[in-house]
Amino acid sequence: MNPQPGPREKPNHSQMTKTKPAVHPKTPDRTVSSPGHALQLVAPLSHRARIGEDVNIPCSFTVNNTPINQKFLAISWFFQGKEILSVQNAKVRSRDPRVSYTGRREHGTANLSISDIAVMDGGIYKCSILYTPKKEEKEIRLDIQATPQINITDRVVVTNKKSSLHGVISGFYPVDIDIKWLQDGEMLDNVIMEIPQRDPDGTYSVRSSVTITPTEEDRERILSCRVQHESLTAPLQEDFRLVYGEIPSVHITSQAFKLNVEQSLVCSVSKFYPESLTVNWFLNDTLLENAKTRRISSSAVASVYQFIAKEQSWGMELRCVVEHGTLTTPHVERLLVQETGSVIIMDQNQDGTFNATSTCESLRGVIQENEPYTVQAVVEHDKLKHPSVREWRSDDKDNKAARCDDPDT
Repeated sequence: MNPQPGPREKPNHSQMTKTKPAVHPKTPDRTVSSPGHALQLVAPLSHRARIGEDVNIPCSFTVNNTPINQKFLAISWFFQGKEILSVQNAKVRSRDPRVSYTGRREHGTANLSISDIAVMDGGIYKCSILYTPKKEEKEIRLDIQATPQINITDRVVVTNKKSSLHGVISGFYPVDIDIKWLQDGEMLDNVIMEIPQRDPDGTYSVRSSVTITPTEEDRERILSCRVQHESLTAPLQEDFRLVYGEIPSVHITSQAFKLNVEQSLVCSVSKFYPESLTVNWFLNDTLLENAKTRRISSSAVASVYQFIAKEQSWGMELRCVVEHGTLTTPHVERLLVQETGSVIIMDQNQDGTFNATSTCESLRGVIQENEPYTVQAVVEHDKLKHPSVREWRSDDKDNKAARCDDPDT
């Protein structure tokens, strides 16, 4: 007979628990040292710097777990897409000796320092922070500025004569600039600003001028050149007074040219003010460097060039070129090299036309007053359909006193 089953035993839950697979706890590193996902990066959109100065570009960060664990941290800086500095495990690597790290990692700062800022340093910088596994980046535009300088280069004028005042504004960056000219605080018209030019250091310079017709009453007035630029907190202004000058008188002294014979050519300049003046000799377009200029007085100089006429010299043009503050363009005296025995001296007027004076030294002593003679002066020019002729005869009383170097010829 089969025995009757006894009452069912209640399950022992403690025993059942022991039979379950063991669950491994999280590793201490993940639990204690993980920086999590909270990383915040703070940096300005743009930053300004002046040429020649040292600049500190700010960048800072925060994490949710402090203190900051340095082995999870890596800092990088990029310029125009290329890495220029990195910081990891207390090791700083810079690709440029002017670039350095000035932040404090333990305090959450990652500032970048650049010394002796130049125009080429302007552009987009990127601050990159890696705090494993989170990475944040911010771009900062570095704007470079340089303040302009004003130099008034021409302030010499002639009374009641149209004159130009010139100034050079240099050393500025960026290129946009506004230039005004004033007289006793009132704006002047007829202002010209040339196209700005790039200088070797990356900054810009530009020439500006204003045309005026000064009177005697303007002697005591204040002229000004005023510049506005984004690098300035207020307009920059240079004040000055006009310098009233005298236009130089220029004359060449020479003799008739003879083949292979040396002679002294003298360019005399006088009656000018102020004293600063430049005199140069040219043969066609070649500068003659051996000319010697000596000052006779504060308002007179003489430039002497020793010239020997060669066969290849015939038909060439000698020029004495004078530059002075009262002249809007250089004054040019011309001397044609020819073997006809006559000498032609040409000078240029302010309106661009020319005057010519011909002397005939070879006829001196040949023509006798008590003997019959006829002398002709013939002028040929591209604008003349036919040569222009003037004649002197011994039996013409009106021309009896005329000479071959008459300026009307």
